[in-house]
Amino acid sequence: MDPYMVGFMSMLISLVAEYTTGRLDSQSAGLVQLEAWRDVTGFPSHLIGEEICLLSSGHDRKFSHGCLNASRFMEELTRSVSNHPDRLPPGSRVHGLNYDRSAAMALWSDLFEGHIEPFEQDPDLPP
Repeated sequence: MDPYMVGFMSMLISLVAEYTTGRLDSQSAGLVQLEAWRDVTGFPSHLIGEEICLLSSGHDRKFSHGCLNASRFMEELTRSVSNHPDRLPPGSRVHGLNYDRSAAMALWSDLFEGHIEPFEQDPDLPP
């Protein structure tokens, strides 16, 4: 529920949905986000919907930064490489996306994995 991660994941979900199906209206984009969040995390969809609305309307800086970085990541996945097909290793075409796997993985590590907060167990709860 970290604002950066909520921004990153909700924006990435929307961008992938639009890339796959075309432009979505705000209601459709919201439904896609809710269903994807529920499927990925198991959280009730209404909780993330409220969080996205609060962070967005409150102009949360971490949330906005996550959204911006999701856009950067999607640009890496979708940038045209048609002029340089030899730059792509075998198996680099996934779900219609052409990408340089090593560059995408490095960017994912920086923009996603680098923002994962370590989980700290509440000392009053059993392990």
